[in-house]
Amino acid sequence: KLRVESARLLIYLACCLLDQGKDATMEVSLAKLAASEAAIRGGLDAVQIFGAMGYASDLGIEQMVRDALPSTIFSRTSEVQRNLIAARLGL
Repeated sequence: KLRVESARLLIYLACCLLDQGKDATMEVSLAKLAASEAAIRGGLDAVQIFGAMGYASDLGIEQMVRDALPSTIFSRTSEVQRNLIAARLGL
Protein backbone atom coordinates (compact mmCIF):
# COMPACT_ATOMS: atom_id res chain seq x y z
CA LYS A 1 0.00 0.00 0.00
CA LEU A 2 2.83 2.37 0.87
CA ARG A 3 4.58 1.81 -2.45
CA VAL A 4 1.41 2.24 -4.48
CA GLU A 5 0.30 5.41 -2.67
CA SER A 6 3.80 6.89 -2.93
CA ALA A 7 3.86 6.24 -6.67
CA ARG A 8 0.36 7.72 -7.01
CA LEU A 9 1.37 10.93 -5.23
CA LEU A 10 4.48 11.25 -7.38
CA ILE A 11 2.34 10.85 -10.49
CA TYR A 12 -0.05 13.56 -9.23
CA LEU A 13 2.89 15.88 -8.51
CA ALA A 14 4.36 15.35 -11.97
CA CYS A 15 0.97 15.98 -13.60
CA CYS A 16 0.44 19.12 -11.53
CA LEU A 17 3.81 20.52 -12.57
CA LEU A 18 3.16 19.66 -16.22
CA ASP A 19 -0.26 21.36 -16.04
CA GLN A 20 1.49 24.49 -14.76
CA GLY A 21 3.92 24.35 -17.69
CA LYS A 22 6.90 23.69 -15.44
CA ASP A 23 9.79 21.33 -16.05
CA ALA A 24 8.82 18.03 -14.47
CA THR A 25 11.61 15.82 -15.79
CA MET A 26 12.73 14.66 -12.36
CA GLU A 27 9.19 14.20 -11.05
CA VAL A 28 8.16 12.18 -14.10
CA SER A 29 11.26 10.01 -13.71
CA LEU A 30 10.56 9.55 -9.98
CA ALA A 31 6.93 8.62 -10.69
CA LYS A 32 7.83 6.16 -13.45
CA LEU A 33 10.52 4.55 -11.33
CA ALA A 34 8.32 4.34 -8.23
CA ALA A 35 5.36 2.86 -10.14
CA SER A 36 7.36 0.24 -12.00
CA GLU A 37 9.35 -0.77 -8.92
CA ALA A 38 6.14 -0.95 -6.83
CA ALA A 39 4.54 -3.26 -9.40
CA ILE A 40 7.50 -5.62 -9.40
CA ARG A 41 7.92 -5.58 -5.63
CA GLY A 42 4.20 -6.18 -5.14
CA GLY A 43 4.29 -9.22 -7.41
CA LEU A 44 7.38 -10.61 -5.72
CA ASP A 45 5.82 -10.03 -2.30
CA ALA A 46 2.75 -12.00 -3.41
CA VAL A 47 4.96 -14.87 -4.59
CA GLN A 48 6.74 -14.82 -1.25
CA ILE A 49 3.47 -14.83 0.70
CA PHE A 50 2.08 -17.77 -1.25
CA GLY A 51 5.35 -19.71 -1.20
CA ALA A 52 5.56 -22.58 -3.69
CA MET A 53 1.97 -21.93 -4.79
CA GLY A 54 3.11 -18.46 -5.91
CA TYR A 55 5.00 -20.08 -8.77
CA ALA A 56 2.00 -22.11 -9.94
CA SER A 57 0.13 -20.59 -12.85
CA ASP A 58 -3.21 -21.64 -11.34
CA LEU A 59 -3.39 -18.60 -9.04
CA GLY A 60 -2.07 -16.04 -11.55
CA ILE A 61 0.48 -14.63 -9.13
CA GLU A 62 3.43 -15.45 -11.35
CA GLN A 63 1.60 -13.58 -14.13
CA MET A 64 1.70 -10.41 -11.98
CA VAL A 65 5.48 -10.58 -11.89
CA ARG A 66 5.75 -11.32 -15.62
CA ASP A 67 3.44 -8.40 -16.39
CA ALA A 68 5.36 -6.02 -14.12
CA LEU A 69 8.89 -6.78 -15.36
CA PRO A 70 8.51 -5.05 -18.76
CA SER A 71 7.65 -1.81 -16.94
CA THR A 72 11.33 -1.47 -16.07
CA ILE A 73 12.27 -1.89 -19.73
CA PHE A 74 9.68 0.04 -21.75
CA SER A 75 9.53 3.84 -21.67
CA ARG A 76 13.14 3.89 -20.58
CA THR A 77 14.68 1.50 -18.11
CA SER A 78 14.83 2.02 -14.38
CA GLU A 79 18.55 2.73 -14.67
CA VAL A 80 17.90 5.54 -17.14
CA GLN A 81 15.28 6.96 -14.76
CA ARG A 82 17.83 6.85 -11.94
CA ASN A 83 20.40 8.60 -14.14
CA LEU A 84 17.88 11.35 -15.04
CA ILE A 85 17.07 11.84 -11.36
CA ALA A 86 20.76 11.96 -10.43
CA ALA A 87 21.44 14.49 -13.18
CA ARG A 88 18.62 16.73 -11.94
CA LEU A 89 20.06 16.51 -8.43
CA GLY A 90 23.48 17.51 -9.76
CA LEU A 91 25.11 14.18 -9.01
